[in-house]
Amino acid sequence: MNLRHDHKAMSLEDNKALLRNNGFDSSLVVQPAKRNIQEKLQVKYDQVVKDAHLSKQPESFYLKTKGRFGPGKDPLFFNMHFKYYPDRASLELRTILVKMGEIGKILFLTHPSDMRTVQQFYEWVSGEKKIKAARELTQQEARPVPPLKNSRKL
Repeated sequence: MNLRHDHKAMSLEDNKALLRNNGFDSSLVVQPAKRNIQEKLQVKYDQVVKDAHLSKQPESFYLKTKGRFGPGKDPLFFNMHFKYYPDRASLELRTILVKMGEIGKILFLTHPSDMRTVQQFYEWVSGEKKIKAARELTQQEARPVPPLKNSRKL
């Protein structure tokens, strides 16, 4: 497989033709990459790959998928950017962008050398650590409230 490295802007049709003409089978590349990420992030995906494509610069490969930390938790959307090596037909994960909500605020940008589990992502995203710390601090500082004096005597 020998994809040309043309840095000029390409239309989507050109991009698809480039992949097809070079025998690029995304499933051969995506499935191992997806498995690798699933193991590293400890996430179970809600759905199959939503969008996987080479960018206008063929050496950049993007993968979008969706996962959940647990039942009832908000879905997290993962946009993964890989460096694609056509001579080896292999991918190297560069960054992961995590969002809560498909068009929501960007929550986390990480490099694979500093990968964290989805639970850590979720705790950071939802502010559970901050909320828990604030509650503990409040409980420590709380003083017993004296009972209200009842002006009426029964």
